[in-house]
Amino acid sequence: MPIDYDDLKKRAWRENMIAFNLTDASVRLKINNWASLRGIDIEDLLIDIQGSKYFKYTFAKDPVRQNIYEKAALEFLSNILLIKNVTKLPAGREKALFVNNGILTLGENIPRTRREEHKSKSIDIKFTVKAYKQRKADLICYAMHKYTEAEGGAQDNQLSDLRIFLENCPTKRQECYIAFTDGNYYNNRIQKLKSEFDILSKRRVFTLNEFEICVLEGHII
Repeated sequence: MPIDYDDLKKRAWRENMIAFNLTDASVRLKINNWASLRGIDIEDLLIDIQGSKYFKYTFAKDPVRQNIYEKAALEFLSNILLIKNVTKLPAGREKALFVNNGILTLGENIPRTRREEHKSKSIDIKFTVKAYKQRKADLICYAMHKYTEAEGGAQDNQLSDLRIFLENCPTKRQECYIAFTDGNYYNNRIQKLKSEFDILSKRRVFTLNEFEICVLEGHII
């Protein structure tokens, strides 16, 4: 089943609103900062929030900041028959995993000047594709996952993250590297990325959406 990101986000918002609590420390901090920035009396603001069903959304936890898209991608990959050992990789800069000039390495091994120079982002997901047909051994895969819906500057930055990742992928390695793209933003861009970076041979670097991930074996045999 394809990932219904829209429904996923709506359900996450509903869950966050059910759990919304004005006494929660993070909620109160957000409310206090919001009031201070606008010179609003905090007690008056609390009364307004309590009396408004929709005003609470301003201060509730944003599901996007809870990595719901990445969690959905992990679950999606775990349900594909030929895929196993799906793992969320560390996100911290030092212990995160990067590809840098064709080398797979921890962030702590990349000079800070080099990281800042190409603004690389860490790899999100590691999984294994089981041995199948003429490929006798399991294949380790590393993926950067991006769900991007609307147009805009921040969205363009996500595309840039993918491009930098693909540019740094090894040219000849046994592992597989995947830019896992989802969302309407990539509809008119994925083919350009494919034409620039996908080499269906020994390089094993791919730009795939969720539908293509399902038939990943057809790309890497």
